[in-house]
Amino acid sequence: MVLSGHIHHFQQLNFTPQRQPQLIVGNSGDNLHPLPTVPIIGFRFPGATVSDGLAFSRFGFTNVYLLEGVWYAVPRDADGNVELVCSLDPSTLHCYQ
Repeated sequence: MVLSGHIHHFQQLNFTPQRQPQLIVGNSGDNLHPLPTVPIIGFRFPGATVSDGLAFSRFGFTNVYLLEGVWYAVPRDADGNVELVCSLDPSTLHCYQ
């Protein structure tokens, strides 16, 4: 997984052909940028296309845990409430509520 903090919102991306998923956590204390106006899924980069993803633009933070051999990323709102739970298998980041 590639973990980044850059674009002032939370974003989770998986790709085809398969490569490392990306988690962007940028909602922790700067001015939030508006979400992209183009669909995330299907967005093409050189050599890859986003096959699955989500984004939101609300202030918060993300905890990362290793539990029984599985990595979890848990984005939370500014009050610490869980927004999602994301788990990483060898090649995909799965996020669910």
